Amino acid sequence: MDHFKHYINQIPEGVYHSAEVYAGEHIALLMPNKFMSEVTIHTEDYHFVLPIEIPPPIWLGKKEFEFERNKIIVFNPDIDVCCKKNNTITSRYSTITIKKQFLNEVAEDMGFHHNVIFSKVENPSSENIRRAIYNFKREIENYGNQSSMIVDSLSIQIVATILREINSNSNVGRYCITEGDGYVKNAKEYMQGFYNSNISIIDICSEINISPYHFIRLFKEKTGTTPHEYLLNLRIENAKKMIKDNEDNITSIGKKCGFINNSHFSTTFKRLTGVSPVEYKSNSDK
Repeated sequence: MDHFKHYINQIPEGVYHSAEVYAGEHIALLMPNKFMSEVTIHTEDYHFVLPIEIPPPIWLGKKEFEFERNKIIVFNPDIDVCCKKNNTITSRYSTITIKKQFLNEVAEDMGFHHNVIFSKVENPSSENIRRAIYNFKREIENYGNQSSMIVDSLSIQIVATILREINSNSNVGRYCITEGDGYVKNAKEYMQGFYNSNISIIDICSEINISPYHFIRLFKEKTGTTPHEYLLNLRIENAKKMIKDNEDNITSIGKKCGFINNSHFSTTFKRLTGVSPVEYKSNSDK
């Protein structure tokens, strides 16, 4: 942690000693189970906090901020962050410190502005960022810094994902991925993997960590269809392939594709294709 002494020395002992610590040359990941209390931190570098529970309010200059759970809180370099009094023990959360020079070098390599300033303090949760951080943690947890090249590669991945997904002066008008895209992509991958099981909206939302109401709205907005209709179409497309390949009888194919009975399979198949499974098979055999 020698590269991050300025930051570490400002953290209260009780918070630091409660934390799991994973650090490379450019990024330090701390996972405390306590929030800071009545302390001011001066940020030399970029800081990102990913709380699971609702964190205490903070002051940035003369403005007080309150936050929701499961958001990404961003502090740009060279500001004073004052944490209000709070002695809450919480679920272990992530706080990421990224060296200023490193983040800006990656930004420049990506063709972005080299002096990055993130636009908002509170930002939507991103499954892609959380996954990149998890991979960084697992690598150091399993191999320490023996694989410094891999740690550096994962550090670049974290920064690149942050630059793409969190609004800043660098990515305005560029290919910034919106909040919903990551959720929809992960939901599609989950449905493609488990279309033949009796999965529900609750199962999908639990897997990608989003509320059902928010998920259904986002999915329809991004794809033009509901998750239920997408899943039915996925099942029917796979059923059509099985029928063409003469993989099994019609009833078995329906069950293999996740339909609870043959009646539901036949009704859905005809609604989406215009013909029954038997008629489709007959046409395919000609």
